[in-house]
Amino acid sequence: MSKRGKVNEWNVEGEYVEPTTWEIFSPAQIRLSQIQQRRFNILDRTQEKIRIQTQIQEDDQFLALLNTTTAANTTNNPLTTGTSGCDKAFLNDVTAVIMDHDLPCYGLLMRFDSFKDIRGWDNTDLDPVTMREILETGLYGQIWGIDIIVSRRVTKGQVYAIAEPRFFGVMPIRTEMILMPDDNPKQATIGYVGYEELGMAAVVSNGVAKGYHN
Repeated sequence: MSKRGKVNEWNVEGEYVEPTTWEIFSPAQIRLSQIQQRRFNILDRTQEKIRIQTQIQEDDQFLALLNTTTAANTTNNPLTTGTSGCDKAFLNDVTAVIMDHDLPCYGLLMRFDSFKDIRGWDNTDLDPVTMREILETGLYGQIWGIDIIVSRRVTKGQVYAIAEPRFFGVMPIRTEMILMPDDNPKQATIGYVGYEELGMAAVVSNGVAKGYHN
C-alpha cells in the first residue's frame, strides 16, 4: 500500500551514448584491356569484391571490440574452456555465461573450423530429421534458438556468445556503403572506391562471452 493512497512511480534514468565513427575505404582498379579479355563481367566482379573487402574490415573491427570487451570483463564473464572440441557441453557453457545475467543469447560467432565439429555430431546429439538436413545442405543454423554465425575472420578455436543487440551494443551508420568512381585515363584504368562511415560500441559488457576449445 503506497503512502496516503498515492500511486507508486518508477523513474528510469539512463545515459546518452554517442560512439565514435570511422571511415572505411575499399579501392579497386581495372585495366581497360582486361574488360574485353575476361569472359566474365569483371566490372560486376570488382564491385562485389569491394563489398566483400568492406565487410571484412567491419568484421575485424567488430572482433576487436569483442576481444577488448571480454578481456576487460573476465570477472563477470570468465573465459570458457572446452577440451572436447566444439561440442554441446562447450557451447552450453559459453551461452550460459551471458544468460546468467538475465540476457537473452542471440548468436554464436565462430570459425568454420569450429562449425565442422557441429556438422560431425551423430545420432546421439541430433534427431534423424536434423541429421538429414545437415547432410544435404551442410548447414545447421540454430541451436537452442540461438543463431550460429560463421566467419573466417574469427581466430581458430575461439567462439563468442553474444546477447541480443538491444542488450549488448550499438552500431550507428552515418553513411551506408556507396561506390564512387575512381578512373585514371592516363593509366587506362577504371576504378571504384567503396566508402562507408560507421561506429561500434559495447554498452553492456556482460552481453558477450568468449570461449576456447581444442
